[in-house]
Amino acid sequence: MPNENKRPWYRNPTYLGPIAVIAAAIISSPIWVPLIFQEPDFRIFINPMQGAVEQGGVITTVITIKGIHGYDHTVSLSSCGQPSGIVIAFVPQFGKPSYTSSVTINVDSNVPVGDYTTIIKGRGADGKEHNCSYTLTVKPHPPPTPTITPTPTITPTSMPKVWEIGYDDNSYGEFDQLDRYPFPGPFPWHYNVSEPPINFQKKSTILLVHLLISIFLFVMNNQKMIFS
Repeated sequence: MPNENKRPWYRNPTYLGPIAVIAAAIISSPIWVPLIFQEPDFRIFINPMQGAVEQGGVITTVITIKGIHGYDHTVSLSSCGQPSGIVIAFVPQFGKPSYTSSVTINVDSNVPVGDYTTIIKGRGADGKEHNCSYTLTVKPHPPPTPTITPTPTITPTSMPKVWEIGYDDNSYGEFDQLDRYPFPGPFPWHYNVSEPPINFQKKSTILLVHLLISIFLFVMNNQKMIFS
């Protein structure tokens, strides 16, 4: 039908009524309310989400609390689901988003080997609560490395050496400068190797002198015995 007043259709009451009803229905629908009217909230993330540690060891991870749509309530952290012997500490344990928390996981040496799932909870001061999970693998503790005690080295004691001197009767002796009056004959005369060796001619002269002294003392002793 022709428009006599020459007004656009969107200003015509005939069309505005149905349009307003449709728009109200769409806005009030539960499907569109969260998209149009988003309330403040927070999210919790963990990185890395899993790790492995030996019995008696320590491992760390990081929690991130992120606020959305202006969320400004304090969020505290806690954990549950881990067995006794696994202690989890948060630094800091609470704060206002957005913030990060360092998570330290201490594993007792008596915790059985296996996989464990721990739930990390974040609870806001307004009652909102979100969580994430962390998978921990406990490995057996390696046996201690045996200590090898080195075998002591025994240094052999060197035996003193002697110089042998041959005689005309095919006997031999050993000469020692510490012997003041050696007896003549094929008796062992020791030579002290700590002193530098002397040549054979000099040694023969010394032997001859010692021999003459011995003969002289022997004769003098016999004469004393005869005259006595």
